[in-house]
Amino acid sequence: MKNLKNIFLKQINADQITLQNIRRVIWKVVVGFGLIAGLFFIAVNITHKKLSQLSKTVTAILEPNIKLVKLKEISNNLYSAEASVKAYTIKRDTAYLLSYENYIHRINTRLDTLLLLSSRGETHDIDEANVNQDFSAKIATLKELIVIRVSLFSEYIELKTGESSQDILLQLLHKTKNTVVKKLSASKTDHLKQVAETPKRSFFSKLFSSQKKKEDISSFVFPAVSSDSAQEDIRRLIAKTQQEEKIKAGRILSKEVDIIEREYKVMHHIFSLLNSMENTELVEGVKRIQAATEETSMQINFISNWLSTFGLTLALLFSYFIYRDILKSKRFKEQEQISQYVRSLIEASLDPFVTISSNGIIMDVNEASTKAIGIPRKKIIGTSFSMYFTDYEKAEESIKQIFEKGFITDYHLTLKHVSGKLMDVLYNFSVYKDNEGNILGAFATARDITERKKSEDKFRGLLESSPDAIVIVNSMGNIELVNFQAEKIFGYKRGEIIGKKLETLIPDRFKDIHSCQRKYFFAHPHIRTMGEIIGVDLFGLRKNGKEFPIEVSLGPLKTADGLLISAAIRDVTKQKQASQYAISLLEAKIEAEKAKQKAEDSTKLKDVFLANMSHEIRTPMNAIIGFSDMLSRKNLGQKEREYVTMIKSAGENLLTIINDILDISKIEAGMMTFEKNNFSVKEILKSLNIMLMEKAKAKNLELLFRCEEDVPDVLLGDSVRLTQIIINLVGNAIKFTKRGKVEVNVRVLKNDLDRDHDENILLGFSIKDTGIGIPQDKLEHIFERFQQADSNVARKYGGTGLGLSIAKQLIELQGGTISVKSEFKVGSTFSFYIPYKKSMEVLSAPEVIVKKYNMNDIRKLNILLAEDNPLNVKLISSLFSENSLKLQIVENGSECVGKLKENNFDIILMDMEMPVMSGYEAANVIRNEMKDNIPIIAMTAHAMAGEREKCLSLGMNDYISKPINSNLLFEKIYDLTINSQYNEKQQTCV
Repeated sequence: MKNLKNIFLKQINADQITLQNIRRVIWKVVVGFGLIAGLFFIAVNITHKKLSQLSKTVTAILEPNIKLVKLKEISNNLYSAEASVKAYTIKRDTAYLLSYENYIHRINTRLDTLLLLSSRGETHDIDEANVNQDFSAKIATLKELIVIRVSLFSEYIELKTGESSQDILLQLLHKTKNTVVKKLSASKTDHLKQVAETPKRSFFSKLFSSQKKKEDISSFVFPAVSSDSAQEDIRRLIAKTQQEEKIKAGRILSKEVDIIEREYKVMHHIFSLLNSMENTELVEGVKRIQAATEETSMQINFISNWLSTFGLTLALLFSYFIYRDILKSKRFKEQEQISQYVRSLIEASLDPFVTISSNGIIMDVNEASTKAIGIPRKKIIGTSFSMYFTDYEKAEESIKQIFEKGFITDYHLTLKHVSGKLMDVLYNFSVYKDNEGNILGAFATARDITERKKSEDKFRGLLESSPDAIVIVNSMGNIELVNFQAEKIFGYKRGEIIGKKLETLIPDRFKDIHSCQRKYFFAHPHIRTMGEIIGVDLFGLRKNGKEFPIEVSLGPLKTADGLLISAAIRDVTKQKQASQYAISLLEAKIEAEKAKQKAEDSTKLKDVFLANMSHEIRTPMNAIIGFSDMLSRKNLGQKEREYVTMIKSAGENLLTIINDILDISKIEAGMMTFEKNNFSVKEILKSLNIMLMEKAKAKNLELLFRCEEDVPDVLLGDSVRLTQIIINLVGNAIKFTKRGKVEVNVRVLKNDLDRDHDENILLGFSIKDTGIGIPQDKLEHIFERFQQADSNVARKYGGTGLGLSIAKQLIELQGGTISVKSEFKVGSTFSFYIPYKKSMEVLSAPEVIVKKYNMNDIRKLNILLAEDNPLNVKLISSLFSENSLKLQIVENGSECVGKLKENNFDIILMDMEMPVMSGYEAANVIRNEMKDNIPIIAMTAHAMAGEREKCLSLGMNDYISKPINSNLLFEKIYDLTINSQYNEKQQTCV
């Protein structure tokens, strides 16, 4: 077929194809060099940009550093400030002090600038951030040192510009020569008093005061003193003053030396710190240059390596494609030679051969085709393939199928000759493609079956008259002929299966073995029944895919075309059905018995599982709820009380889930009972309003309960189950409502008849919310177990999916119905109806709840506890200890029996599940073997249907389930002991 394809593909001029190959190679070489040149240009451009960027970075780093400049300015200003201070102490010109102040102000400004630079500087890594942080710390230290230096400046100035010796001398003369001083002018005396009274001011207040101190002091004018003693006294005073001046000068000198030493240390520290900061900045600059250089080098190396690798890959790819084109060109020349040889063979063929395009136009034919049609080749090429056959539509269908499937075998058509002669042919079609896989057209070869058709027509009547299905198959396993019965039992039309493999009519599991049998039969042809070699039942396969039992007889047919197989096939479905009917009945009976036993076992296993689950969960729940209840009565802090409340609430929620599961078990076991008590619907709604209001307020929801006036005051029915149903539905409504309200309405369902005097009424309840709603496709499953509107609802809001199922079954068991209407994201309305009876009784006012036991009487009792769980033992021990009750504890039923034989007890608290001997066994021993009538209260975590009855049947006096209600337990103890004894005494007296 490949050679045939090449014949018609190579009709194109060979020189033109060669030229196209050369052009393709040259184009790929040019494109390859262009891409490599482009990559080289990109690499050079990127390298240039990276080097330019590195140059800018280094230039920016090498530019004068602002921090270094500011540090230099601080150093210079310190020197200038010191020079201004020295100049002022020598010349006493305040201009130097102003200059000094400016220098100090500049230093502070530079320090603030440096601090701002270090805090706002961009950091690229943690090391640079640490450097900035260290620089900021050094600035803070530098500011502290400069403050110390300024203080030393001030101290030095005050030392060098203190009170003069002339003032001291005048004061001494004033003390010794009062007479002389009195002759001074009054104005001078007043001036001295003002000086003495003027408070001493600080150095800087004197320095920058608007009133400058007068340095020139008016000289004193002394009158001539005639006394020599006075002159001698003056000389002594002067000598003494000079001595004091020397001492004071020495002190000043010592202090000045001390100040200079401290100044030196501070300045040394300051300049050391400045040098350190300058060195740090220089080192950081060098590091940044090195880092930028290394980064740029790495980027250039990466880009260079990547582009080199990419360029090499491109070069290899282009080399490969060019090499492939060269090989194609070489192969084309070889195939051109082969095609000429094959063309001559096709022309020599006696069978018609045609190539057609995808739209059914003839592209070429051989000589045999022109003879079969009777038209020259040139006129046939370019015409429609279908126009040369008697059935135009069937020929068109063949073209459609060939381009959909890729090939067709033994497609029957009738060819028309221009003279009107007809030829029956079987066509084999196959598509051909170019080198890229695109379909170009199809080949069609025909085989003349005119003579075979005549032979077939001769015995077709025989085939059609056969009561069995007849299928004739050739040596290749293809179906040649079928009769009407074959069409009937297999469901195919003749045209659908003629030419197909016989395995089309055989189930998949028999196809391999059938292929082996067919080869064996053609090797040893004889008449026989199929299946006798391997001894298995045979099955056929209908068009609709269904299998059916068959019987097959085979026989050889010798024809001019070779050996054929004739298969007579009979449908034996009815016979098989009749023979297996009895067997199926027996098997069905056995399977039914097995299914019944399996269902019973499954129910038992489920009951055991639920019982064990109830016991295992209720046992720790007894401790959780009990201890949290005991803690809530303690004097706890607000947060501790809140935690205890949360623990108790969580335990009660879990207990609610357990009770839901147990309710399901009771309903399934048919042990759900309903009481008939008088109750008020309105009172139920009031209590539910109080109970559920806090939950609604927590979500800022409005909770409304409405009861119509015609609802009777008193009804007869089970108020507990009604309360359970309403709590379940209203609780769901609150849980799934974020904003808005939840509304409960109660009304009496009326009809056209007057029901005022009828004792039976139908009470309707509706619970409407503005919550998330339920999608319409989920409404029909909402009351099924473990079902919720969406998996996201379970994750977001929680819940087991049992509440609605339990509510529905409780309503239906009371003869009612429930329905729901909902709109997604708008809200839902649950409505249910339950029939009740009117009651003529009037309910009395609710009694005040009082304790039905006297704790003082219970304290006199000797109580025995049989319990193996440490948590429950601890809980009951703590509970009894708080109330000062007498309690002895054993861990199993055997110890309980032994303890009872040794001591006298007033009552036994018996757990049911204990090692060694269970509570059931212990109760049986006490009642039947010991003949003891001591009161026994069964304490069990089993809350399954029938558990209470089981305990009472074993001789126990009462039953209490875990978690244990302490008040209920004390009531039962009191009732079975103190109250029971009192009743016995009353009966004896009577």
